[in-house]
Amino acid sequence: MNELEFNIRLYLTGTMKSWTDRIDSTDQLTPQRFIFNAMTELFDSLSDDDLELVRLKYVERMTLSEVASRYLLNEHTVRNHTNLAIKQVKEIINYYRTTKKLIAIKLWAFRLYGLQKGRYQSEDC
Repeated sequence: MNELEFNIRLYLTGTMKSWTDRIDSTDQLTPQRFIFNAMTELFDSLSDDDLELVRLKYVERMTLSEVASRYLLNEHTVRNHTNLAIKQVKEIINYYRTTKKLIAIKLWAFRLYGLQKGRYQSEDC
């Protein structure tokens, strides 16, 4: 299971919400809360039918062919209806990764600056 499937399964099974609430009960925008909020907004915007197609594919782990035959749809139709949501989940994860790296770089720079500033102050004394 890749990271994309893992995050979708966590969200659609309700596990992501319980983990996010356990990690942060203050409703501050932690990385976990950011991903949860973005995925909530995304999945709330889907139609019930599209949400069901995503759920069958990623939670029930049905193939496109199995989902298509269950609803008497063409595989291409199922792919079209699920791909937009999947693309947006990828963007959420990539945005989080980019933001996380930027935050880490800023923290590192801040700590480095603070150490240098402290060292200079101690030398001046």
